[in-house]
Amino acid sequence: MHDDFNIVTLKGRVFSEPKDMLDNTNHKVKTMIVKCKRFSGVEDNVVVHLPFSFDRQVKVGDAIEINGQFRSYNQDYGDSRRLILYVQPVLLEKLGVLSEDENVISLKGTICKPPIYRKTPLTDREITDFMIAVNRPEGGADFVPCIAWGYNALALKTACVGDRVAVQGRIQSREYAKIHEDGRREVRTAYEISCGKLHFEMNINYPDRNK
Repeated sequence: MHDDFNIVTLKGRVFSEPKDMLDNTNHKVKTMIVKCKRFSGVEDNVVVHLPFSFDRQVKVGDAIEINGQFRSYNQDYGDSRRLILYVQPVLLEKLGVLSEDENVISLKGTICKPPIYRKTPLTDREITDFMIAVNRPEGGADFVPCIAWGYNALALKTACVGDRVAVQGRIQSREYAKIHEDGRREVRTAYEISCGKLHFEMNINYPDRNK
């Protein structure tokens, strides 16, 4: 098995009370939203799944620190499926004072879909969407959508399915509108890893910075 890793550190504030739900294996868990502020002031909503046995008092507004892993599973919604993404804590601590928010994720895995390279229409900024599969130590894998900009996006343009990559960044949330066939508009939240650092394990044809 490849030497994959999956490490998340969050410092932020609880935005929603933990509520009971069933996961993809029909096990009871408690889910909540933690808000983590970026340097720009924009806040990302991070979904956290707690064990159902979690009995510590956590309420809206509490400052907390979480160390854990980023997990995924597919959920059926009628005739479609959605990828559910969340943080699974290994440690969770309440903080007396939140001096600075933190949202850091480090992943190593395998590119499992062809990367999609594009440029923004207004600013001509380079962007690449890609997905990596990260093996779990206990078996199975988590499939994590990522997004990269600039030189990282350009490097990924030549990447292939099966390439090994290490990523460091943050968990990003963004809202988008889903327009259904009947014209109904539904606002959804997408989650992805905003890639700050990127490293390939294998040789890859990197583009020439000077071209």
